[in-house]
Formats: sequence, C-alpha cells, structure tokens
Amino acid sequence: MKTDVLCMGEAVVDFLTDETDKGIAGSASYTRAAGGAPANVAVGLARLGLVSAFLGKVGGDQFGDFLASSLSSYGVNTANLIRDPEYLTTLFFIAGRSDGKKDMLCYRSPGADIMIRPDEVSEDAVKNARVFHFGSLSLSRFPSRDAVYTALGYARHHGVFVTFDPNYRATAWDNPLIARGEVLGAMQYADLVKISDEEWQTLMGDASFEEGTGRMMEMGVSLAAVTMGEKGTYYRTANSSGTVKTPQVAYLDSLGAGDSFMSGLIYSLLSRGMIDGKHLLHDKPPAPSIAFANTAGALAVTKRGAMPALPGLNEIAELLGKYGTEGAKLC
Repeated sequence: MKTDVLCMGEAVVDFLTDETDKGIAGSASYTRAAGGAPANVAVGLARLGLVSAFLGKVGGDQFGDFLASSLSSYGVNTANLIRDPEYLTTLFFIAGRSDGKKDMLCYRSPGADIMIRPDEVSEDAVKNARVFHFGSLSLSRFPSRDAVYTALGYARHHGVFVTFDPNYRATAWDNPLIARGEVLGAMQYADLVKISDEEWQTLMGDASFEEGTGRMMEMGVSLAAVTMGEKGTYYRTANSSGTVKTPQVAYLDSLGAGDSFMSGLIYSLLSRGMIDGKHLLHDKPPAPSIAFANTAGALAVTKRGAMPALPGLNEIAELLGKYGTEGAKLC
C-alpha cells in the first residue's frame, strides 16, 4: 500500500499528573493518553488528511490494545504495528511544572517498543512511503537500534525522503554522551532534521544555531529546523536561513507540541510540492512551511495530552489566517 509518510519508533502510554508541581510520586491522580513521538506524528499527519502509517512494536497487553485502537481511530494505518506478548508496553509518567518544564519517568525494562528486530521491518512498507520519519528513542537500546538502521538503509536504497526528530528524553538513555553520539550518527541518514532549543546543548554542544545547522548541512541534511517555543523557529537550508515567528496562544500543556510542528512541516512541504524523492526542492521558500508548522505546534499547547491536542487542517488555517502573512516573514 502506498503511503505519504511512514513513522517508525515508539508508541507508548503517557500518564499525566492531574496536579502541577506535585511531582510524579506526589500526585494522587493521573490522566491516561496515547503517545510516543513518532506515533504522535503519524496521528498528526492523518489529522491533516495525509495517508500515514506506523511501524513499531507494542506489548500484547491491554495497554497495547489501547494504543492499537487509538492509532486506528485517528486513521493511521497499523498494518506494521507488531504485537509481542513476551513484553509489556512502555509507559511514561509525566509531571507538569509551573515553569512549563516536565519531570518524566520511563517504565521500560525492557518495553516492547525497543524489542522490534531488523527482520520485522518491512522493506515494502519503507519503499512505498514518500517520507520516512523516525526519532531517537529507538536508538537507545538494541535490537530496536538495528531495526531503525535497517529501515534507514531501505529508505536510502529506494530514494525515500527521511525526516528525523531526536526528541531527546534523558530518562530513556544511559547517559547524554551516548545519546549525542547516536543522534549525530543517525543525522547522516536524514534529509530533514528538527531539534528543539531545550535539547540543543545536549545533542549539539556549545555550537551556535548557525554553526550547528551548518554542520548538519555538511552531513547531507537539506533542511534543519530549531524550534524555540514562543520565540519562533530558526531554519536553514543550503541557500537560505532565518527565523519565523510563532503565533501567541493561551498555553495549557506543551506535550506533543514538537510532534505537531513536525506533522505540520512534513504536510506543508509535501502539499507545496517541495519534496521530490530524496530531494528538497529549492524553487520555493521554506519560510511559509515553517510558519504552518509553528501554527500547528502552537495549537497543540492549547490542549492537554499529545494525540488529543493535535490540530486538524481547519484549525491551523483559521489561526494562520488570523496570524496573517506575518508568520512567513523573517524576524
């Protein structure tokens, strides 16, 4: 089956504390939500009307049932969602803080998501996608790390455009130096990389945005985007760079905002005809696509949870209309 975007990685269950500044152990109640960055991106793309599919593994438990039904309910193709009765579905406990940051605890010892094997990766699924998207959490353990590189090899062989959002989560890695090495290694397979300012220093060191994205260009990345929340997004291609503003909205919860941005960016680049095989076409400016993605990300922070907060096309168009052409201008 032909798909617009195949997303590979973790599908997890998030438990969000119902109280702020109580911490994970100090909270008496939680709200359950389907999550996992690549799974969120798949849902976001489906919400925007693209044909999206998910490649990954969940447990043969009731949480796995919940994730499978959640993805399907949003219109994501789950033909390559593997159920493994030998392992439990990975859980994340997330405590909100009044400063906007979050405390996270990952239950994954091991979780089903990191037990996907290279032989379980469908070459046809990768070959038949216009875009292959992945994150870094699957790179933190074996055998999922090898499975990701198997998929990346298929994407390179078949000329599939590759997008990468590291989405660094300290609780999923043994130490940040290992994470940095794995992320930089995987970047060499990517055509588009999105990274947040919060994870920048951990993954890119003391380099400025200009210097760091310049290194990405040398690795073969065609478009690099550094998201800065309400401050906008810095972007760079081989022949252009700039910062695009983000619309100001009423903040509720940032969970899933980066995934919403990523969904919006991929959607806009595809809909504007800027992706041709593995090539990012430079006959159109990338700033309008960054503005669209910023708007998608902004809308996600106005609701609670990841998947439930991902906006549809009409919502983005409405806010982008209010935002006007200013969003496509450089700051």
